[in-house]
Amino acid sequence: MTVSRGQAAPLGPLTLTIPQGTKLALKGASGAGKTSLIAVLCGRAQPLSGRITLGGADLGQLGGATLPDRVAYAGQRPLTLHASLRDNLFQSRAFWASPGSEPHVWQMLDLFGLAERFRSADGLDTMLGESGLTLSGGERQRLCLLRALLTPFDILILDEALSEVDPAAAARILTHIDKSFPHSTRIITAHGGAAAGGKFDMEITLDEADP
Repeated sequence: MTVSRGQAAPLGPLTLTIPQGTKLALKGASGAGKTSLIAVLCGRAQPLSGRITLGGADLGQLGGATLPDRVAYAGQRPLTLHASLRDNLFQSRAFWASPGSEPHVWQMLDLFGLAERFRSADGLDTMLGESGLTLSGGERQRLCLLRALLTPFDILILDEALSEVDPAAAARILTHIDKSFPHSTRIITAHGGAAAGGKFDMEITLDEADP
């Protein structure tokens, strides 16, 4: 496929096979096209040419409710709502009705270094935003990565998702992901820090876009 990089020269043609369960490092300088490629892999953008298949099915035919059920995404600038922590986790009523859900969420909040922050407020009912708890950039990133991990997925994409998180905390979270989701495909972009280190099954470095 070939992928748009805005005003710069397109990325590609690119041919790539990512086996299920692969941990892939996607590297390249700013402007090389990492985020553009990620957008196409998530189904949020279309390639200029070529096609992508997921498990043999054309990605273009997996829109609607099907693709989000298979691909989880966390980015550098995550979305948080002026709403409760519970609502910001974007989980269904069925999820919260399950007896083990809240203990599991608190276990994950503890792993992510967020539990005490919310326990000292109103727990899962803590309001976020202007009239509630204000989160730092790193706390927002951890919260939105937790949101992604609570949703079933086949593919997890982390696009600079831990760039504002303390290296020790980032390393702890990435270790948890590797241990808990070894059969899921993990695609990680990072300029440096814990997310850029560690062991990967595959590494792809994109060339910098022409001016």
